[in-house]
Amino acid sequence: MAINLGDDQELKFDDEKNTWVLRTYVSPKETLAFNERSGKWSTFYSYKPESMCSINSEFAVFLGGKMFVLGRDEETYNNLPTKTAFGQVVSKVSPTSITVVSNQNPSDNKIYQSIELESSSLWSVPEIETENGQISSLPESAFTGNMENVFESGYGKKENKFFAYFLNNESTEGGLLEGDKLRDNSLVAKIIYTANKAAKLFAVNFKFTKSFRSGQ
Repeated sequence: MAINLGDDQELKFDDEKNTWVLRTYVSPKETLAFNERSGKWSTFYSYKPESMCSINSEFAVFLGGKMFVLGRDEETYNNLPTKTAFGQVVSKVSPTSITVVSNQNPSDNKIYQSIELESSSLWSVPEIETENGQISSLPESAFTGNMENVFESGYGKKENKFFAYFLNNESTEGGLLEGDKLRDNSLVAKIIYTANKAAKLFAVNFKFTKSFRSGQ
């Protein structure tokens, strides 16, 4: 299914994902998706094709005269076409990223303790920032217990839930391991999935306690 929007835009329907994919060919050049089920714009795609089409319920994009069928089998997830600096078209792993916000009881100052990912696969959290600029991160190994001398207990996977304690504010003395605790009204975390297999993320949960420190 397609809708003609003129030379500057292209709109095609992705049957597998039940989404409309919009590609704009003028600045800003973007590829984004509208989900029919939720009735909302759901995501930006990193690929920027020259054209798109649906073929027997599969979604294909064209770049440099080549056709790429996205998500044809499990091993092709996160593999997207891109042009190199020399104009060569290649398919490479392009990480999936989701930014989530924790702002429950926004007037309360909190000490952020842990994060839980309800997912079928392992993700990393390379960017964590509080409202007032505290910075931290969590690699994949934080959820598997492979970081030596970081956690005493509590990491791992239980019932499709990956759990890890937050590391500390890397911009304070002591850094990630011995710096200040993450303490603020809200927190933003960017989670990333890099594997080329299908993954499902059902929820991201944060655990915190109320901070009673004065002057915060």
